Amino acid sequence: MRRVLRHLALAVLLGCLAALPAPRLACRSNVAHAQRLANVQIHYYMPQASEVFLVWGINGWETVPVRLRPHGTVLKGKVLHTPMSLRDDAFVIDLQVPPGAMINYGFLVTKAHTGQDVKEWDRGLGVGYQAIAVDGLGIEAQTKITLELVTQEIRYEAPKAGEVVLVWGISDWAVMPEQQRPEGTEIRNGVMHTPMARDADSFVVRIQIFSGTTIDYGFLITSTGDGEPVRVWDGQKDYHAIVSREGSTIEVDSDLMLADAQLSASTVSASLVTEEISQQLPDAAEVFLVWGINGWGLVDEEQRPSGTVIKNRVMHTPMAQEGDAFVAKVQIPAGATIDYGFLVTKTRDEQAVQIWNSDEVYHIVAREGDSIVQDGNMETEGDVGQAEQTTVPAEAIAAAGDAPLPAQAPPPSNASNTGLLVLLLGASVLLVLGIVAAAAQRRRR
Repeated sequence: MRRVLRHLALAVLLGCLAALPAPRLACRSNVAHAQRLANVQIHYYMPQASEVFLVWGINGWETVPVRLRPHGTVLKGKVLHTPMSLRDDAFVIDLQVPPGAMINYGFLVTKAHTGQDVKEWDRGLGVGYQAIAVDGLGIEAQTKITLELVTQEIRYEAPKAGEVVLVWGISDWAVMPEQQRPEGTEIRNGVMHTPMARDADSFVVRIQIFSGTTIDYGFLITSTGDGEPVRVWDGQKDYHAIVSREGSTIEVDSDLMLADAQLSASTVSASLVTEEISQQLPDAAEVFLVWGINGWGLVDEEQRPSGTVIKNRVMHTPMAQEGDAFVAKVQIPAGATIDYGFLVTKTRDEQAVQIWNSDEVYHIVAREGDSIVQDGNMETEGDVGQAEQTTVPAEAIAAAGDAPLPAQAPPPSNASNTGLLVLLLGASVLLVLGIVAAAAQRRRR
């Protein structure tokens, strides 16, 4: 009998002890799973650049989970764009991806060493670079492109105009460094304004710029041939051109009917339009319109809606809540392109967040009486996304912040399981001791 009881007690004890290590084994398994990633470092040598993005994906340009994306990574056209760090003479980025995955990548040069904004792609042989992910892999790539400074001439034919100003920017209306702007250039509403020189019936300006750069532009007629001051905007066509080679000329024939009625002072007062922007966000309690014009430029202070603040050179305007929608009204020049997105800063349950809403950064040409309505969805993964044909500047992304990941529920606690096992073990021991005591009493009788 004693032997049976001893065996029974030992079996209960071993069973309980065997159950205890299970959570620890699970933890070890999780750690091992987290370690099954390949660390890959990419070096890109481009001495003419001061800013480069790695454009990448895996297994046919698929995105990786948010937790594996390096700091500063954004989605553009559903492709990952990650800023590279300049270390010594190379741009460097560290990636963590599943081992054996195919890394698809290319390089986007966005700023020359002079500080000028550019947009030059290095796709290798045209289809993009590729590499199989192996832990500890180091990739070194020499640039396949050259940034060549060329002179671009822009010629605008407007025989009835007296003065014309080129309103322009590069790579989605960005401003060039001051030392590279043509003489007389001024910055108004965050956009470059350069006076054009008259040449017979045309107006001409020459710009030094890197080949491959996109020029965005329009024309502002500021006086008639009689010297009468006016403001007539010719930019409805969304003019833009890619600079290709030295000596090329962009020629535009004005199709404006410059009748006396149009070339009057009344065009000045009619140059501003009001845009109403509405976003449906039933789960939000506080939303900001993050916006700019003609490539995220600022409007004059007196035109900004009440409460507008500048964060990292981008305007943030609080939106008024109307039911499930948030509404803002802005005044901007007629024909200007308004660039905008939505930043959710508080949810309906009063939780403070920083969520850049939607997969797009919107843009639209301003016309009087427009009402823009968007259906919203709150992307709680925190991706800062954007439309394929629109560029949101780094300043806007920085202003929105790296939208934090939603608070994740902690993993199931092992504490309750452990406590239960301890209670079970204690009860089993007491049961066995009771049986032993009862057997001893019967023996004494």
